[in-house]
Amino acid sequence: VRDGRIQTQGWTEDADRTSGELFAFFESAPIAGFLCTNVDREGKLEGADLSWAAELRASTQQLLCVTGGITSLDDLRALARIGVEEVVVGTALYLGRIDVRALRQEFGS
Repeated sequence: VRDGRIQTQGWTEDADRTSGELFAFFESAPIAGFLCTNVDREGKLEGADLSWAAELRASTQQLLCVTGGITSLDDLRALARIGVEEVVVGTALYLGRIDVRALRQEFGS
C-alpha cells in the first residue's frame, strides 16, 4: 500500500483500489489473512504507521500481518494493542535495533 492505494508489479503500479476495497472483495474467501506492506516506510526505520495499521485492522476481520517501518519493541507493542496479529520485521533486526532475545522473551518464539 502506498498513500492508501494497493500497489502491484513490485510496487511500481497503482491498482486503483484501496485496501478496504480489496479486503471487502476477499472478506468471505477461504484465505489465511492479509499481508500488508507500507511501501512508503519499508526499510526506512521510521517507525510503524499506527494510524494506517488501525485503519487496516478496522477494515477486516481476517488475520492481519503488517510490515514497513517497524523499528522497536514499542512499535510491536503498539501494533499488538491495535489488534495486528502478525508482523514482518526486517531491517530493524538486521541492524540490531530490535534485540532478538528481548523480542522472544516478550512475544514468544
